[in-house]
Amino acid sequence: MQTEFVALTPFENFLYALKAEESKRQYPHRLDKFLTFLEFQGTIEEKCAKLYEFFMKKFSERVSCIVT
Repeated sequence: MQTEFVALTPFENFLYALKAEESKRQYPHRLDKFLTFLEFQGTIEEKCAKLYEFFMKKFSERVSCIVT
């Protein structure tokens, strides 16, 4: 029996990490404000994906050196 894993988007991972109902209500709006401040364009899902891509492009090599 094989188990299939569904890859979550960066925004879905963010929402999954929120446990309290009040956090689920407030934090997506706050994240959107932060991403707008960083001058990302698009929907919140698109902004999160762009931030993830930016981070992985700029810092993935450094993070892998720290982790290993």
